Amino acid sequence: YALIFAGLRLHKWALGAFIGLISNLIALLPLYRPLPPPCHECRYDTLRIVQFNAFYKNRATKDFVAWANMQPDLDVVVVVEAKTNGAALDALKQTYPYAAGPHQHYRQGIAIFSRQPLLPTNALNPYVLNVNTTTRASAQSLSIIAVHPPYSLTYQDWKNRNDYLMKVSQLVKSHPLHNTIVVGDFNSSAWHPIIRNLEKEANLTNAQNGRGIAFTWHPIGWSNPLTGLMIDHLFLSTSMMAVDRYVMEDRFGSDHAPVVTEIAIPAPSPLP
Repeated sequence: YALIFAGLRLHKWALGAFIGLISNLIALLPLYRPLPPPCHECRYDTLRIVQFNAFYKNRATKDFVAWANMQPDLDVVVVVEAKTNGAALDALKQTYPYAAGPHQHYRQGIAIFSRQPLLPTNALNPYVLNVNTTTRASAQSLSIIAVHPPYSLTYQDWKNRNDYLMKVSQLVKSHPLHNTIVVGDFNSSAWHPIIRNLEKEANLTNAQNGRGIAFTWHPIGWSNPLTGLMIDHLFLSTSMMAVDRYVMEDRFGSDHAPVVTEIAIPAPSPLP
Protein backbone atom coordinates (compact mmCIF):
# COMPACT_ATOMS: atom_id res chain seq x y z
CA TYR A 1 0.00 0.00 0.00
CA ALA A 2 2.88 2.38 0.74
CA LEU A 3 4.09 1.99 -2.87
CA ILE A 4 0.57 2.40 -4.27
CA PHE A 5 -0.05 5.57 -2.30
CA ALA A 6 3.38 6.90 -3.25
CA GLY A 7 2.67 6.22 -6.91
CA LEU A 8 -0.58 8.15 -6.61
CA ARG A 9 1.33 10.97 -4.87
CA LEU A 10 -0.71 10.52 -1.71
CA HIS A 11 2.34 11.17 0.39
CA LYS A 12 0.68 11.36 3.80
CA TRP A 13 -1.10 8.06 3.18
CA ALA A 14 2.14 6.54 1.91
CA LEU A 15 3.98 7.65 5.04
CA GLY A 16 1.26 6.19 7.27
CA ALA A 17 1.34 2.88 5.40
CA PHE A 18 5.14 2.78 5.62
CA ILE A 19 5.08 3.42 9.38
CA GLY A 20 2.47 0.67 9.76
CA LEU A 21 4.68 -1.70 7.76
CA ILE A 22 7.72 -0.99 9.94
CA SER A 23 5.66 -1.41 13.12
CA ASN A 24 4.42 -4.82 11.96
CA LEU A 25 7.91 -5.95 11.01
CA ILE A 26 9.22 -4.97 14.45
CA ALA A 27 6.36 -6.88 16.09
CA LEU A 28 7.25 -9.98 14.03
CA LEU A 29 10.92 -9.98 15.00
CA PRO A 30 10.55 -12.27 18.08
CA LEU A 31 8.93 -14.92 15.89
CA TYR A 32 12.08 -15.12 13.76
CA ARG A 33 14.80 -14.34 16.30
CA PRO A 34 17.03 -17.44 16.77
CA LEU A 35 16.28 -19.46 19.88
CA PRO A 36 18.95 -19.66 22.59
CA PRO A 37 20.97 -22.87 22.61
CA PRO A 38 19.67 -25.59 24.95
CA CYS A 39 21.29 -26.05 28.34
CA HIS A 40 22.58 -29.63 28.30
CA GLU A 41 23.61 -29.47 31.95
CA CYS A 42 20.22 -28.31 33.20
CA ARG A 43 17.57 -30.65 34.57
CA TYR A 44 14.07 -30.33 33.14
CA ASP A 45 10.68 -31.92 33.40
CA THR A 46 8.65 -31.84 30.21
CA LEU A 47 4.97 -31.34 29.54
CA ARG A 48 3.52 -32.07 26.11
CA ILE A 49 0.23 -30.36 25.35
CA VAL A 50 -2.07 -30.24 22.33
CA GLN A 51 -4.57 -27.42 21.83
CA PHE A 52 -7.49 -27.71 19.44
CA ASN A 53 -10.48 -25.60 18.49
CA ALA A 54 -12.75 -28.53 17.65
CA PHE A 55 -15.35 -26.33 15.87
CA TYR A 56 -18.83 -26.52 17.32
CA LYS A 57 -20.31 -28.08 14.14
CA ASN A 58 -17.58 -30.69 13.74
CA ARG A 59 -18.67 -34.22 12.87
CA ALA A 60 -15.17 -35.73 12.85
CA THR A 61 -14.02 -34.94 16.39
CA LYS A 62 -13.79 -38.68 17.07
CA ASP A 63 -10.83 -38.82 14.64
CA PHE A 64 -8.95 -36.27 16.73
CA VAL A 65 -9.80 -38.24 19.88
CA ALA A 66 -8.50 -41.46 18.31
CA TRP A 67 -5.25 -39.71 17.40
CA ALA A 68 -4.81 -38.20 20.89
CA ASN A 69 -5.46 -41.52 22.60
CA MET A 70 -2.61 -43.08 20.61
CA GLN A 71 0.03 -40.53 21.71
CA PRO A 72 2.12 -42.00 24.55
CA ASP A 73 4.06 -38.79 25.19
CA LEU A 74 1.08 -36.42 25.28
CA ASP A 75 0.17 -35.13 28.75
CA VAL A 76 -2.62 -32.58 28.34
CA VAL A 77 -5.38 -31.96 25.78
CA VAL A 78 -7.03 -28.51 25.67
CA VAL A 79 -10.18 -28.17 23.57
CA VAL A 80 -12.27 -25.07 22.87
CA GLU A 81 -15.76 -25.19 21.37
CA ALA A 82 -16.01 -28.44 23.29
CA LYS A 83 -19.61 -28.54 24.48
CA THR A 84 -21.28 -29.81 21.30
CA ASN A 85 -18.38 -32.25 20.88
CA GLY A 86 -18.76 -33.56 24.43
CA ALA A 87 -19.90 -37.08 23.54
CA ALA A 88 -16.90 -37.65 21.28
CA LEU A 89 -14.46 -35.97 23.66
CA ASP A 90 -15.53 -38.21 26.57
CA ALA A 91 -13.52 -41.00 24.93
CA LEU A 92 -10.36 -39.03 25.77
CA LYS A 93 -10.85 -40.12 29.38
CA GLN A 94 -9.59 -43.58 28.40
CA THR A 95 -6.09 -42.08 28.25
CA TYR A 96 -6.55 -38.77 30.06
CA PRO A 97 -8.77 -39.71 33.02
CA TYR A 98 -8.70 -36.32 34.71
CA ALA A 99 -10.98 -33.76 33.09
CA ALA A 100 -12.34 -30.27 33.69
CA GLY A 101 -15.17 -28.78 31.64
CA PRO A 102 -16.71 -28.23 29.23
CA HIS A 103 -16.76 -24.98 31.15
CA GLN A 104 -19.48 -22.38 30.53
CA HIS A 105 -18.43 -20.25 27.65
CA TYR A 106 -19.88 -17.72 25.26
CA ARG A 107 -19.52 -20.20 22.45
CA GLN A 108 -19.65 -23.90 23.22
CA GLY A 109 -17.30 -24.37 26.13
CA ILE A 110 -13.69 -25.15 27.04
CA ALA A 111 -12.40 -28.51 28.30
CA ILE A 112 -9.06 -29.82 29.60
CA PHE A 113 -8.06 -33.50 29.78
CA SER A 114 -4.93 -34.71 31.56
CA ARG A 115 -2.97 -37.82 32.54
CA GLN A 116 -2.22 -36.15 35.88
CA PRO A 117 -4.83 -35.00 38.43
CA LEU A 118 -6.43 -31.60 37.81
CA LEU A 119 -7.37 -29.22 40.59
CA PRO A 120 -9.99 -26.73 39.34
CA THR A 121 -9.59 -23.20 40.66
CA ASN A 122 -12.09 -20.39 40.90
CA ALA A 123 -12.59 -19.28 37.32
CA LEU A 124 -11.82 -15.68 36.47
CA ASN A 125 -15.17 -15.45 34.73
CA PRO A 126 -17.48 -17.88 32.90
CA TYR A 127 -15.20 -17.73 29.85
CA VAL A 128 -11.93 -18.95 31.40
CA LEU A 129 -11.07 -22.46 32.58
CA ASN A 130 -8.21 -22.45 35.09
CA VAL A 131 -6.80 -25.68 36.56
CA ASN A 132 -3.68 -26.67 38.44
CA THR A 133 -1.81 -29.88 37.66
CA THR A 134 1.64 -31.46 37.98
CA THR A 135 4.34 -32.87 35.74
CA ARG A 136 4.70 -36.62 35.41
CA ALA A 137 8.39 -36.90 36.32
CA SER A 138 8.77 -34.93 39.54
CA ALA A 139 5.22 -33.72 40.24
CA GLN A 140 6.00 -30.04 39.80
CA SER A 141 2.96 -27.81 40.15
CA LEU A 142 1.80 -25.63 37.29
CA SER A 143 -1.31 -23.74 36.26
CA ILE A 144 -3.12 -23.99 32.92
CA ILE A 145 -5.45 -21.17 31.91
CA ALA A 146 -7.50 -22.07 28.83
CA VAL A 147 -9.07 -19.13 27.02
CA HIS A 148 -11.26 -18.29 24.04
CA PRO A 149 -12.02 -14.56 23.91
CA PRO A 150 -14.73 -13.21 21.59
CA TYR A 151 -13.80 -12.30 18.05
CA SER A 152 -14.14 -8.60 17.28
CA LEU A 153 -16.70 -7.98 14.54
CA THR A 154 -18.13 -4.89 16.23
CA TYR A 155 -16.75 -2.20 18.50
CA GLN A 156 -18.42 -3.86 21.50
CA ASP A 157 -16.87 -7.22 20.58
CA TRP A 158 -13.48 -5.51 20.29
CA LYS A 159 -13.94 -3.93 23.71
CA ASN A 160 -15.12 -7.22 25.26
CA ARG A 161 -12.13 -9.09 23.87
CA ASN A 162 -9.68 -6.50 25.15
CA ASP A 163 -11.31 -6.45 28.60
CA TYR A 164 -11.22 -10.24 28.64
CA LEU A 165 -7.49 -10.40 27.92
CA MET A 166 -6.72 -7.65 30.44
CA LYS A 167 -8.44 -9.77 33.10
CA VAL A 168 -6.43 -12.81 32.02
CA SER A 169 -3.27 -10.75 32.50
CA GLN A 170 -4.41 -9.79 36.00
CA LEU A 171 -5.15 -13.43 36.80
CA VAL A 172 -1.66 -14.52 35.73
CA LYS A 173 0.02 -11.76 37.73
CA SER A 174 -1.92 -12.65 40.88
CA HIS A 175 -1.57 -16.41 40.52
CA PRO A 176 0.27 -18.14 43.39
CA LEU A 177 1.98 -20.69 41.12
CA HIS A 178 5.26 -19.72 39.45
CA ASN A 179 4.73 -21.85 36.33
CA THR A 180 1.71 -20.75 34.28
CA ILE A 181 0.50 -21.62 30.78
CA VAL A 182 -2.12 -19.54 28.94
CA VAL A 183 -3.45 -21.42 25.93
CA GLY A 184 -6.35 -21.31 23.49
CA ASP A 185 -7.90 -19.63 20.48
CA PHE A 186 -7.23 -15.93 21.10
CA ASN A 187 -9.05 -14.66 18.00
CA SER A 188 -6.10 -12.28 17.55
CA SER A 189 -2.72 -12.44 15.89
CA ALA A 190 0.41 -12.66 18.05
CA TRP A 191 1.47 -9.15 17.01
CA HIS A 192 -1.82 -7.50 17.94
CA PRO A 193 -1.19 -4.79 20.59
CA ILE A 194 -3.56 -6.44 23.10
CA ILE A 195 -1.65 -9.74 22.81
CA ARG A 196 1.72 -8.03 23.11
CA ASN A 197 0.41 -6.20 26.18
CA LEU A 198 -0.65 -9.54 27.70
CA GLU A 199 2.88 -10.87 27.23
CA LYS A 200 4.44 -7.77 28.76
CA GLU A 201 2.06 -7.24 31.69
CA ALA A 202 1.88 -10.92 32.70
CA ASN A 203 5.59 -11.58 31.99
CA LEU A 204 4.83 -14.36 29.51
CA THR A 205 6.67 -15.73 26.48
CA ASN A 206 5.09 -16.79 23.20
CA ALA A 207 5.85 -20.46 22.54
CA GLN A 208 6.00 -19.66 18.82
CA ASN A 209 8.97 -17.32 19.21
CA GLY A 210 11.92 -18.37 17.06
CA ARG A 211 9.72 -20.57 14.86
CA GLY A 212 8.20 -18.02 12.49
CA ILE A 213 4.57 -17.64 11.47
CA ALA A 214 2.52 -20.83 11.46
CA PHE A 215 -1.10 -20.47 10.34
CA THR A 216 -3.59 -22.29 12.55
CA TRP A 217 -6.90 -21.10 11.05
CA HIS A 218 -7.96 -20.81 7.42
CA PRO A 219 -11.26 -18.94 7.09
CA ILE A 220 -11.76 -19.51 3.35
CA GLY A 221 -9.76 -22.49 2.13
CA TRP A 222 -7.30 -24.71 3.96
CA SER A 223 -5.06 -25.05 0.90
CA ASN A 224 -4.78 -21.31 0.22
CA PRO A 225 -1.73 -19.95 2.09
CA LEU A 226 -2.90 -16.35 1.63
CA THR A 227 -5.99 -16.85 3.78
CA GLY A 228 -4.32 -18.26 6.89
CA LEU A 229 -4.19 -16.62 10.29
CA MET A 230 -2.18 -17.48 13.40
CA ILE A 231 -4.68 -17.08 16.24
CA ASP A 232 -4.20 -20.26 18.34
CA HIS A 233 -1.46 -19.40 20.81
CA LEU A 234 0.31 -20.69 23.88
CA PHE A 235 2.07 -18.37 26.30
CA LEU A 236 4.13 -19.52 29.23
CA SER A 237 5.92 -18.09 32.22
CA THR A 238 9.50 -17.09 31.63
CA SER A 239 10.51 -19.80 34.12
CA MET A 240 9.64 -22.34 31.38
CA MET A 241 10.52 -22.67 27.70
CA ALA A 242 9.01 -24.24 24.61
CA VAL A 243 11.42 -26.80 23.18
CA ASP A 244 9.12 -27.90 20.36
CA ARG A 245 5.96 -26.56 18.74
CA TYR A 246 4.27 -27.44 15.48
CA VAL A 247 0.94 -27.14 13.70
CA MET A 248 -0.53 -30.44 12.58
CA GLU A 249 -1.49 -30.93 8.94
CA ASP A 250 -4.67 -32.84 9.78
CA ARG A 251 -7.38 -30.57 11.18
CA PHE A 252 -9.82 -33.41 11.95
CA GLY A 253 -12.92 -31.76 10.49
CA SER A 254 -12.31 -28.32 12.01
CA ASP A 255 -11.36 -24.99 10.47
CA HIS A 256 -8.51 -24.89 13.01
CA ALA A 257 -5.51 -27.20 13.11
CA PRO A 258 -4.34 -28.79 16.37
CA VAL A 259 -1.07 -27.38 17.70
CA VAL A 260 1.36 -29.48 19.76
CA THR A 261 3.81 -27.84 22.17
CA GLU A 262 6.48 -29.47 24.32
CA ILE A 263 7.40 -27.39 27.35
CA ALA A 264 10.52 -27.72 29.49
CA ILE A 265 10.13 -26.90 33.18
CA PRO A 266 13.25 -26.60 35.35
CA ALA A 267 13.35 -29.60 37.65
CA PRO A 268 14.22 -29.28 41.33
CA SER A 269 17.83 -30.02 42.16
CA PRO A 270 18.43 -33.45 43.72
CA LEU A 271 19.15 -33.54 47.41
CA PRO A 272 22.88 -33.86 48.21
